[in-house]
Amino acid sequence: TIPFQQATSLLGFRGGWHLDYSIGFDNNNKITGMVGDIKCASGSTPAAGGTAGVALHSLENAYYIPNANFGCSSVLKMNIAGVTSVRGPGWVPGMALMESVMSNAASQLNVDPMDLREANLFEKGQTTCDGMPLPYMNVRQIWSQLKVSSKYTDKQAEIAQFNQSNRWTKRGLALTPIRFGVECAGANFNANVNIYPDGTVGISHGGSEICLLYTSDAADEEDSVKFVGRRIMQRQK
Repeated sequence: TIPFQQATSLLGFRGGWHLDYSIGFDNNNKITGMVGDIKCASGSTPAAGGTAGVALHSLENAYYIPNANFGCSSVLKMNIAGVTSVRGPGWVPGMALMESVMSNAASQLNVDPMDLREANLFEKGQTTCDGMPLPYMNVRQIWSQLKVSSKYTDKQAEIAQFNQSNRWTKRGLALTPIRFGVECAGANFNANVNIYPDGTVGISHGGSEICLLYTSDAADEEDSVKFVGRRIMQRQK
């Protein structure tokens, strides 16, 4: 038996990420192009290589970049515990890197970070950097609704007043968009549905749990099996 702190130090966590980039804007603060190179600290094992590819696909986040050249030049092996996939492997680091880019750009351009983000959000019909069309994209509508429902402008004024009245303690406020894409490409799994005499339904399958998979199972079953007094039993293998 070893102490908890020592056991924790031997386990892998998210890897460290670094982005070298150049980004351009026009006179309306619209992104014209971006070049980015990701470097990922993998620890003692190359496990981060797969997540680096996911990070590349997530790097643009919710922003339209008409000209982009992204790559990952290095997955660095280090003399520390190997990193491991954590919830949202690759997606979270990729989006975090892009948000850092937008914050730094807003500072350089001397504009409100929220205004810069809003100006570059995807619109319906545009295409991601890796060629995926977005006919359904409604991030601008959601953004506008959240600004109103959260009373963002009022809170911004309150925070400005607080910061002016307090020399050492400061507050901040941010509205951050996220485009989080998950898919199971080519996933074909067997499923077994058992309907018992008491009306109970049991489902077992060889799929993997991603977000609401089992909730979706229950909804699909309700659409296909109609009976009174049903109880849906869900068990993950």
